[in-house]
Amino acid sequence: MKFRYPSVRITPAEVVQFSENQGQQPTLEDAQRWLSSQRLCIEETMGNIVRQNLDQILGEAMCNAYPDPVFDKQYRDIDEAIVTASDAFGQKINEEQCGCSYQERDMLLVVRQMLAQRDKFVACLAYSQDFGRLDEGDEERVITRRTERVHLNCEGGVVTAEVVVEDACVHGQDVFVPENRN
Repeated sequence: MKFRYPSVRITPAEVVQFSENQGQQPTLEDAQRWLSSQRLCIEETMGNIVRQNLDQILGEAMCNAYPDPVFDKQYRDIDEAIVTASDAFGQKINEEQCGCSYQERDMLLVVRQMLAQRDKFVACLAYSQDFGRLDEGDEERVITRRTERVHLNCEGGVVTAEVVVEDACVHGQDVFVPENRN
């Protein structure tokens, strides 16, 4: 199997455009010659920049998918369960989710622990969500409710989630409380 890895290409047209912004007027042929003669310098500079920002680059790519397919599937299952629970909660209160925020490191920890405890896993996770509705005449949603947590449950490989109203959470001020319940 032949693998294709990411590569960044700079075209002669991009060199011309950049040069014109600096008051130069090279032709496409001039740009081709210049790119060819400066290839090693450009590759070395790009390599240094990429290496310095590799964590950010790989982190952005991993927002789309993780390289470990088992981990990726578990992450997607958790995400889907939270979305389903959020939609159900929104319907119940007759509002829509307007936004959410969570710590990625907490989510990654949940995935790892859930994979290690596939038979039964329960956790309370900090997962802030805003709910609201679009009133007539308004251009933006009016946020009327904010929740701060979700409860996650994985039993026999099936992941479910529940949006938790603060006064219904038994975990007090603690968040990310993994529990083994028998």
